[in-house]
Amino acid sequence: MASSSDHHHGERPKPDEDEHQPKPNSPPDGNHNSASPPPPPSAGHQDATIPNNYRHQPQPGYPPPVMGYPTPYPPPQNINGGYPYGAPPPPGGYYPANNPHYYSSQAPPSPSSGFLRGILAGLIFLVVASCTITVITYVVLRPQIPEFHVTAFSVNNFNISNSVLMGSWDANVTVDNKNEKLKAYFERIQSYVYYQDPRSYLSWSTEPAFSLETKTSGVINVKMSMIDGEQPTSSELEEMNEERRKGTVIFALGFGLVGTFKSGWWTSHYGMRVYCHELAVGFAGASGTGILRDPNPRQCTVYV
Repeated sequence: MASSSDHHHGERPKPDEDEHQPKPNSPPDGNHNSASPPPPPSAGHQDATIPNNYRHQPQPGYPPPVMGYPTPYPPPQNINGGYPYGAPPPPGGYYPANNPHYYSSQAPPSPSSGFLRGILAGLIFLVVASCTITVITYVVLRPQIPEFHVTAFSVNNFNISNSVLMGSWDANVTVDNKNEKLKAYFERIQSYVYYQDPRSYLSWSTEPAFSLETKTSGVINVKMSMIDGEQPTSSELEEMNEERRKGTVIFALGFGLVGTFKSGWWTSHYGMRVYCHELAVGFAGASGTGILRDPNPRQCTVYV
């Protein structure tokens, strides 16, 4: 006699629940030999095979179960007044009074912060407006640097003896203010005469301040002597003495000053360096007096 495992050879195992359910298609005598497989369970039959504790109606908001699949797990039961996952949320306007770590996400603005923002905005506006007005005024007025011309230059008592230089220098320098809308003011004027290197001057002097109206000119009268300066180097003395024997010594004149240009409330300051090069002084015979070889005015170079 064949065992029960032989009768069920080749058939798909059923779930554990089906083993306890009646099998309507099997004969009463327990004979399981059949030529055709059992039909798929119907919907009614599936409901009959599900235990009572798994039978639930579809909950609102959830889709119904699909035919042939087990019923999904039911949603949590409504507890705590209809809120399944804990206590209901606090009502509107409620804030946990006993929570020291709670802070409102929208704190009311402070009056002082608005006042400070207003002051900062006002300062920014003033700075931008001032810069804009200054730039526009500069473009409109467009200050022009004055021109310097040497109109006279002479040397008196010029002598080189025992590596000692003696002499005095006189010069007239014309200053032209080319501006049509700006007055020019000149102050802290220092003049000096040098031979080759402007850093090693022969003599220097301080000149008084002066001013020029628009489209006018003025003259700086320069007077200086060797006792106010420093002695040149031995090589410079030799070159200077050699030029003196040939009849012409080339000097240079320099200025350092501060120029100010004004038009109403607008004021602009410039530091200037003026260099007047190649002032060829001619000496006649053994005399120690010499004047410019070229009587024409010589223009100077101005750096600001």
